[in-house]
Amino acid sequence: MPHFESVCPFHQSGVPHLATWDRKGDRRRLLAAAESFSGTLGQSPSHALIVLGPTCSGYRRTRAWAVDVFLDLFELFLVLSGAPRPTARQQVREVRRQLNDNADPLRPMLGCGNHMLHAICMAPVYPVGHPRWAPRPMVVVTWERDVQAAQSLAVLARIRERMREGHGALYDADDLMVPLPRAER
Repeated sequence: MPHFESVCPFHQSGVPHLATWDRKGDRRRLLAAAESFSGTLGQSPSHALIVLGPTCSGYRRTRAWAVDVFLDLFELFLVLSGAPRPTARQQVREVRRQLNDNADPLRPMLGCGNHMLHAICMAPVYPVGHPRWAPRPMVVVTWERDVQAAQSLAVLARIRERMREGHGALYDADDLMVPLPRAER
């Protein structure tokens, strides 16, 4: 796979495993990309599974798309790890409830085998310069271990300060899709 330049501040260059996914979904392409990505733990440069979406209008529609992608990936990675489909589907129902519970939100994470994955949505609904801005909606999945290795205290401090200024709250890097900055709401 070719190297690429990423808009993500933590994944400036790496190896992409690309898939597209719209509301109807194309699970064969998503499964092929997830299978290809699943064997890349510890490789250098780092790898990312990037699921490109259709143009969505607005934050709510983009978030709904990102949740659907996350849930499909959640099920696919469970099945790739050996879970029976009925068990995986039951777990997906519980994770959907958690992702849509705004009163007590939890941050479910993807896993591949015994390893955690980090998944975020980047999209044009965020202002240019925001860490989650991208030219089109995408869910980016990376190995949690790679995310931890890329974080320095100086970078984290800068991101936290920018988020506090723009959002009025600490940046929740584990949130699939962070709220829009106050000025954009």
